[in-house]
Amino acid sequence: WKERIIPFMASFVVYNANSLHNTQLFPDKPCCFLQHLLNSLADFAFVLETHFTPTDNPWALIPNAIFASCMQKQRGCALIPLQPGVHFSNPHTDKEGWWITATVHTPHFPPMRMCGVYAPNSGHHEFIKKILRVAADCELILGDFNFTMRYGDRSPPSPLDSEVITCLNALSTAGYTDLAPTGSSHNFTHRNR
Repeated sequence: WKERIIPFMASFVVYNANSLHNTQLFPDKPCCFLQHLLNSLADFAFVLETHFTPTDNPWALIPNAIFASCMQKQRGCALIPLQPGVHFSNPHTDKEGWWITATVHTPHFPPMRMCGVYAPNSGHHEFIKKILRVAADCELILGDFNFTMRYGDRSPPSPLDSEVITCLNALSTAGYTDLAPTGSSHNFTHRNR
């Protein structure tokens, strides 16, 4: 009998918020959404489509949170620590609100460089090329790439178009692998890090 120590993994959630401002239908949406994230028990969250601006951000006082905001109430993403001891260092954000890179520190996992992405609806190949430059030192790329990456994920199933194939080839050539099982979200990790 030999004891085997298995290190804990950093855990995260990715959510598309579709705007985190109070509305008549959802007057407490920012507060309720944050509570939902905290209930997930993940180490950190990457939230897409926050629609925050530099001057209108209901989550601005969350300690150690990082925001990539646009000047208009559109796009935007946030990197939110959810557990004690989780923090981020060396952050870089896109001034248009499309991405955030940072090093994630947790009490139970070595520091990990990551890039959270909320991709535009068009121009995927150029965007992926830019992300691969921005995330050159990242072990993990996660988020919403805004295109279907697997044949079976389309409804009805249909072949992938050439732009998607080019994007997937670029990610693979750069050393990233999709770790997600079929039917789940996509998060890319670098195979050599």
